Amino acid sequence: MSSVRTALEIIFNWLKLNQPSVASFPYPGLTKKEIYELTKNLPFKLPKEVEELYQWHNGTRHGHGFFPFHVFYSLEECLGFNQNIVDYWDESQPMSLHSIILFSIDKSFFFTVGSCE
Repeated sequence: MSSVRTALEIIFNWLKLNQPSVASFPYPGLTKKEIYELTKNLPFKLPKEVEELYQWHNGTRHGHGFFPFHVFYSLEECLGFNQNIVDYWDESQPMSLHSIILFSIDKSFFFTVGSCE
């Protein structure tokens, strides 16, 4: 198991014991094949850690307590945002073509940058 998955499982197990109301995830993780199928048309590859995050769970409900005050978007939601960003920005802003939003809080977005390699 990777260090990302190990850390998430440690946190998750602690929450199951101490805060069970926030330790449920309605969206199970995706398989590597599902992630590949969803992302195969992107002009970049997701970082390994992001793939591992989505293999663990595919997002949370909005306002879910595991990531307090944050929204952890499903991969499908992220891809929808990505398409809107690509449609809005032009190629003079290359980071927009190689990034994907994963989380948000209030009006701030947290994203990861992918690689062509």
